[in-house]
Amino acid sequence: MLRKLTAAAAVLFCVAGLGLAAIAPAQATSVLPTHGSYTGKDHADRKITFTFSGNQISHFTVGSHLIGGAHVSNGMWHETCHNGYCTKGQWQLDFHVVGYWRTPGGHWTAFSASAPQPAHQGDFMGRDHQGNFVHVSFHGTRVHDFTVEGYGDFPEAHVSNGAWHETCSQAGWCYRGRFQGAHTVVGEWRTRGSVWHAWEAHAYSA
Repeated sequence: MLRKLTAAAAVLFCVAGLGLAAIAPAQATSVLPTHGSYTGKDHADRKITFTFSGNQISHFTVGSHLIGGAHVSNGMWHETCHNGYCTKGQWQLDFHVVGYWRTPGGHWTAFSASAPQPAHQGDFMGRDHQGNFVHVSFHGTRVHDFTVEGYGDFPEAHVSNGAWHETCSQAGWCYRGRFQGAHTVVGEWRTRGSVWHAWEAHAYSA
């Protein structure tokens, strides 16, 4: 009887081990942290900023208080302290970090921060709020080839800080828009004397 119980326990241990082995790879992350400036908020709505380059974050700031930097390895940094102020964090996506910071002797406060994503270069397709098919292309710093149901006399427009202001042709075809993330752009269009029509388009790959 003892041998049977021992054998059963060994089987359960092996099964549990296999289960843990199956779970472990799913928990591992393989992100390539985006270099640049990160901005976000902590759970008390304080602004969080820092920069990342190479394998180092620097100028980690909460509100107007500068805490300092930390060494990054495998998409994360362990608890690092400067004058009693400490931070730690991990990339969940190539451009998005979650982590914690605390004051000397204080409790950890969660934060999240992201780096701007470069907008997709190429074609965006979608619909306006009347269901009309919308197309626009983005290359470099300019949008062009904006059409509604394949028609339109919309000129090229210059994109700055992820948006372009109202741009009109001599015939009175006007549009404006802004990027929401790397793969979505929203805006409005109108003809001379008409109301604005809202539209939304998403990056398209043939």
